[in-house]
Amino acid sequence: MRESSPLLSAERLKNATDQRNQLRNAKIAAEGLLKLWQQGTPTCGEVLAYVAEQHLFDLPEALKPFAIHRSDDEAQSSSDDESRDPLDEADAAIEKFLLASFSEIAPYAQYISNTAEFGTHQGVKGLEFDRVMVLMDDTEARGFMFGYEKFFGAKELSASDLSNESEGRDNSVSRTRRLFYVTCSRAKKSLALVLYTSAPEAVKMQMLRNEWFDEHEILLAVPDHPIPA
Repeated sequence: MRESSPLLSAERLKNATDQRNQLRNAKIAAEGLLKLWQQGTPTCGEVLAYVAEQHLFDLPEALKPFAIHRSDDEAQSSSDDESRDPLDEADAAIEKFLLASFSEIAPYAQYISNTAEFGTHQGVKGLEFDRVMVLMDDTEARGFMFGYEKFFGAKELSASDLSNESEGRDNSVSRTRRLFYVTCSRAKKSLALVLYTSAPEAVKMQMLRNEWFDEHEILLAVPDHPIPA
């Protein structure tokens, strides 16, 4: 606050009729911010609303329209209200961000500064790690550019897939093959592949036919029967 808060700026202190009272008010405002954590971790929106209300810090222009106090339920309802004018992509992203817990700020800062324990594929291109785990789940994927179920033999190729493959055109299987290679090649010492699939036995047989793995390297887990330690 000494460095950045307008409550303690040289101009504010100089023009204050009672400097001690100004310092006291700044202290009370700072303590009030910490009290937001007494009932659990606040959302980013709750922190923003308090900072704006108490003038603790100057707000970025992009956040000023969102700096009003609303409960999480009100904010979520507002975000889901179909009668509202549609938000542009940036504003919609800010609204979702403000609903997130403030506890996510620190790990996100670590992630974007490349100091986190984990990284996503787009953030680790060209890098190598001693241990790598690749998680593959078509049901969680966005879009249709990749398809691990088809690549591993759990689903039949479509007529379009077969046509593209026979004519040498790029398709979801070839794209998945390249992505699979890139992710696996990040590992220097150990590699673990985790595939969520509707047909684990078919996937296992495909891997054995292709001689990608030995049988003892493939472990199947089904609900209520986890992979043994």
